[in-house]
Amino acid sequence: MRLAFLASPLINRKNAHGQEWIYGALFCTIEAASILVLNLILFLVAVHEGYNGSIPGKDNIVSIPIYEGKCTVANRWSTGLHVIINILSTWLLAASNYVMQCLNAPSRADLDRAHAQGRWLYVGTWGFKNFQAMDWKRKTLWAFYNSVVFPSISTQQYGPVLIPHTFAQTDSLLRDNDSEAHRELADWVGYNATELHAEIFNGTMKKMSRRDCAKRYSKEYNTDGGTVMVVTNATRPFDVGGKSLVPSTRSLPDVLYSWMYQAHILKEPTAANLLHYVPGGPDWSVLATWWNYPRWNFTAPAGNGSLRQFDLGPTFTGFYSSSTDPDLRSDLQKLYWFIAEQNPDANRLSQFLSAPENWSNNTWVRQVRAQMGNSTGRRMLDTVYYFDMPQPNPDWNFPVSHCLSKDAKQRCQLLFSLPIAIIVLACNCIKLICMFLAAKSVNRREVLLTVGDAVASFLTRPDPTTRGRCLLSHADVRQETEIWTTTPGIGPPHAEIALEDLSLTASPSLTTYPTRVLPSRLRWFRASSSLYWACFAGCIATGAGLYHFGAWVNNGIDSVAEAWERGFGKVSPDTLVTGPDWPDSLLQIILLVNLPQILLSLIYFIANGLLTRMFLAVEYNDYSVTRKPLRVSWPIGQQRRAYYLSLPLRYGLSMMVMSIALHWLLSQSWFLVKIRTFGLYGEILDFSSVTTCGYSLAAMFLTLIIGGLAMVLVLALGMRKFQPHMPLASYCSIAISAACHPPSWDVDAALKPVMWGEVKMRRNTTSTSTAEEDTQRHDGYHAGPEHAHCTFSSLDVTTPNTTSLYC
Repeated sequence: MRLAFLASPLINRKNAHGQEWIYGALFCTIEAASILVLNLILFLVAVHEGYNGSIPGKDNIVSIPIYEGKCTVANRWSTGLHVIINILSTWLLAASNYVMQCLNAPSRADLDRAHAQGRWLYVGTWGFKNFQAMDWKRKTLWAFYNSVVFPSISTQQYGPVLIPHTFAQTDSLLRDNDSEAHRELADWVGYNATELHAEIFNGTMKKMSRRDCAKRYSKEYNTDGGTVMVVTNATRPFDVGGKSLVPSTRSLPDVLYSWMYQAHILKEPTAANLLHYVPGGPDWSVLATWWNYPRWNFTAPAGNGSLRQFDLGPTFTGFYSSSTDPDLRSDLQKLYWFIAEQNPDANRLSQFLSAPENWSNNTWVRQVRAQMGNSTGRRMLDTVYYFDMPQPNPDWNFPVSHCLSKDAKQRCQLLFSLPIAIIVLACNCIKLICMFLAAKSVNRREVLLTVGDAVASFLTRPDPTTRGRCLLSHADVRQETEIWTTTPGIGPPHAEIALEDLSLTASPSLTTYPTRVLPSRLRWFRASSSLYWACFAGCIATGAGLYHFGAWVNNGIDSVAEAWERGFGKVSPDTLVTGPDWPDSLLQIILLVNLPQILLSLIYFIANGLLTRMFLAVEYNDYSVTRKPLRVSWPIGQQRRAYYLSLPLRYGLSMMVMSIALHWLLSQSWFLVKIRTFGLYGEILDFSSVTTCGYSLAAMFLTLIIGGLAMVLVLALGMRKFQPHMPLASYCSIAISAACHPPSWDVDAALKPVMWGEVKMRRNTTSTSTAEEDTQRHDGYHAGPEHAHCTFSSLDVTTPNTTSLYC
């Protein structure tokens, strides 16, 4: 379908000339409408799945679960949807950027007014000067997506149980008459000993090697592992009665995998360290305790003549830590480990206390009084902190033979944020309306979207305010604004004035302006301001600083390799942002998560602007070397079509692809984390559930590498030099207009191939009077033979030289 046909209701055919830009704006409006329809379809599907499905949690309007099940599926859907979102966002950005460029681009009338008032505007790129020149309607239109879906991981609590490799179907896990032990086991694994016994032999439990077992359960967030039976080759103390023990988690009871290591060996218990310590080899052993202990209370000399009472809980730790007598500390350790390992009754403990060979200080031991209380379960020893105590009896370390593992139901979710989705749709609608209204701005004619448009316009109707300034550059305009704004006799030009009708008497003499010589060759980076480059470098430095702070200051990471080992996009406790002042509102966290996306968008906007300005200047400069047709938005005659968004295709597409990749990488670097903790009975434990921000150092590092490489490429382009000595006009409307004052006999130059250079001051004619008139009327100045003139022209031009004076 032709755009001209679609745009026909918006354009008055009698005044269609100069309004061709509406076709492009309308095409982008159709793109935005297509994206809105696609977003609306996805929104309706998500709402239907969230509210009509069987997944619990649909009463929450902030986040609706649209999938619950395997974590790999949820993560893949999340990744895929984020890729789609970033593609749609980039597509919409490109469309809206074009319409914004149309709104921001000046018309010829805007330039004439600005030049007459001593101001200049941006051509071919965005600028605040143009925003100030807009009327209120265009400003309102101009003023006007990653957290719509996000995954939620679930962590499942489980209970490890230690059994001997000789455990048979006829054996019992616990002594039948020990009701407290039966209660402890049920609380530990979530169901009773009879059901657990049945699962061992009915195929529910799957046999796993040491390595596979360690790999499955050495996770900060367990998503798929259920009850695990740790099988050992050791036989004692199983011969005492009950064929099971409970692996000790006393050192770090809040860490699921703490049962897998011995605290006195592994000082920093993390999953990564655990895998190094427990490679699945024969050295892996665990500590274990009995399911039920009686409550013991002791009275013993404290070493200073007084008596001290203690149990085998926190008061024992306090007594041990405050003791300075090495013999006393040694005897306290022996007492602790004997009870932990043997779980004796009163008679057996009395025999142990009365044997002098067991103690360093027999005098102290003879004064110890022990009282045995009621059964307390396994918790009696849970609170003893024994990092600084020596290794227990080697016989109490149970080497792991293999494991029997039960699969847990995975409850990872893919969540849909209804408020964010509504905001996205509303913004999409507002953007679409703005784009449509922009396309209806039929009163704007001759909009100059590109530098080629401006050159064509100024060649057709030269700007009288810049006559005699053919070597005016952007730098000159910024430094010498007052020179050309105070010229006597120059007033606002008439919109329809022709070159032949320019007044000669109103033109100043050449002495009003200083004559010019050719400038030296400049590098590409001069096409943009130093402030623009400083902003670009500042944004990159900010991103690098945030990475450095997160990687080395917060986590103590000493190398990039160590950061890479943390994984790509993985959640771990040490990469979660927490604290008393950290927000816990989902919407607040979503806003915080998207702040880096805004920074990246700003970097992209600045980088795109730098490239656009450099390539505008390069193409403009090429006209001093090669004769070619002008590249305009809507070509006529021999003119060529302009680049989409002012960049060559290979650079424009590369920028879009890099934008998609970096936005996706950033979404994996700094992301929303929602962790739901499920108890042994399938209930959600709110006190252990977390909603916060997480970050992946590996993804952040890769983002910085790609972003840094892009910055290096932009800087490398900026170090290239322009072609021969031509004033650098860049995007400055005044400098462009100054280079577009062709001889009066160069008719329809804008429609033909043109070249910038020095033009002949006389027409090839035999009439002396005509030649003199041409000399005097050239560009409206009384130019003598000592002055030369440079301009864009379809006539023959010569290369300017550095010794001539130009006007």
